Amino acid sequence: ASIEGRVWDSFEETPLMSTYLVAFVVSDLKNLTTKDGKYSVWMREEVISQGKYALSIAPNIIQAMEQYTGIQYELPKLDQVAVPDMFFWAMENWGLVTL
Repeated sequence: ASIEGRVWDSFEETPLMSTYLVAFVVSDLKNLTTKDGKYSVWMREEVISQGKYALSIAPNIIQAMEQYTGIQYELPKLDQVAVPDMFFWAMENWGLVTL
């Protein structure tokens, strides 16, 4: 909903987690999402081809990590955000990977 230029959004309750793992991104990025809605990649329009690659391998990486650790990924979805000018570091927030 939008009231006087403000946007109100609501979110599902998250599983118990450390507060430093919470992340929000406010941007004007484009996104690609898998057909099942479980994986999304957000990026600038000029790097969409790289986003397609990231989106194509994300489900396989999650599945490999589940098999390796024996722990199922608990969240209903995973978003990846290509943040401009982040250079050589990333942050692995729970449910949101910034790179």
